[in-house]
Amino acid sequence: MHSLPEHLERMKQALLHKKDKKAAWTVINEYFHFIGIESIKEELWILTKGAITNDLMNQSKKGADRHNLIFGYEFLLLFFDAVKVLHDKREHKQKERVAERKSAVAGNEKTGKANIHL
Repeated sequence: MHSLPEHLERMKQALLHKKDKKAAWTVINEYFHFIGIESIKEELWILTKGAITNDLMNQSKKGADRHNLIFGYEFLLLFFDAVKVLHDKREHKQKERVAERKSAVAGNEKTGKANIHL
């Protein structure tokens, strides 16, 4: 049983089989498109808090284990912040390229030059 929608399951399969940069960026872009960084942090905190405060969890009984859960939570936040920086920089570069292309096309239209690529 899969809890992911079909299009995300396809992305998962592509990532697992191809293991390439394009498949990875597709997943990262989709993730940040639907889930903002603040929502990620809130959801991770809810999961961590639930694990720490649940009396049935063995990890919540010892101080060292609770510390490890909080460490994992904070490290995941750091990881997501790092991925978000990479994602945002990539998006910015892509937008710059599109703007440059539009500017080049507009410039060629004004001068009557053809934009020919060999």
